[in-house]
Amino acid sequence: RDWIKNVVIFFPLIFSGKILEFQINDYRFFLLNILNFCLLTSIIYIFNDIKDKDDDSLNKYKKNRPIASGSLGTLNAYKVSLFLFILIIFNYLFFRLSFIEYYFLYFFNNIFYNFKIKRLDIVNSFSISLGFLVRLFFGSQLGAVPLEPWLVSLVFFGSFLLSLIKKLSDKIMKTNARKHFKLEKKFINFSIICMITIYLLHFYISLEFSFINQVISVLIFSTSLFIIKNNIKKINHSVDTIYILTADKRFIFLIVLWFSHYYFVRYL
Repeated sequence: RDWIKNVVIFFPLIFSGKILEFQINDYRFFLLNILNFCLLTSIIYIFNDIKDKDDDSLNKYKKNRPIASGSLGTLNAYKVSLFLFILIIFNYLFFRLSFIEYYFLYFFNNIFYNFKIKRLDIVNSFSISLGFLVRLFFGSQLGAVPLEPWLVSLVFFGSFLLSLIKKLSDKIMKTNARKHFKLEKKFINFSIICMITIYLLHFYISLEFSFINQVISVLIFSTSLFIIKNNIKKINHSVDTIYILTADKRFIFLIVLWFSHYYFVRYL
């Protein structure tokens, strides 16, 4: 399910409107590259679970993960990673895929995250956001689409906000009430900055719309953020970003509605 995060690779193609111009051969090349990148992300998630095995086994919401529960042994997990690594190399050479530098950027960012900055509050969220930017620039290169600054900023601050929420939920599980209050205040301050920035970016995106379409876009966008806010208040355990994004079907519906409106106004 963590492959869902790789949908960011499609963003440059989607938000530029070029997705309507792609040919079948273009899609074949594009999708093969994304599939291979997904295999790389799987290796990273396996490494993450191996490294966090002891902590996850003590967490009542994570203890049932394959490695934490012991249903998949650490040695077998390494074997799976090795198999995926060989498959990635084979696919890259056999299908003549491109832009391997983004594989290295993503891999080394995650290694640095796991062994150096994972325990550093706020800084670790920057590293996670960098991983999403690697996906975004990878998609830009694959689709031969230049990136607009607002899209880069939106992906960075959006992923940073989601990471802050996740890290705060992790901290809540491990700290007492007093420490929790101090942590929550720090995380919320950064979250507010992210939310304001995302709102400003949204207004920038909608500047070229008519007044009526601006109002519609703001209403849909604001309602989706309101739903996220209400769901965050209900979180009292460690979660992941996929949970945050998919827990409420109303939010998914509104995001699809907002995107459909954006696409109709700008490109159709």
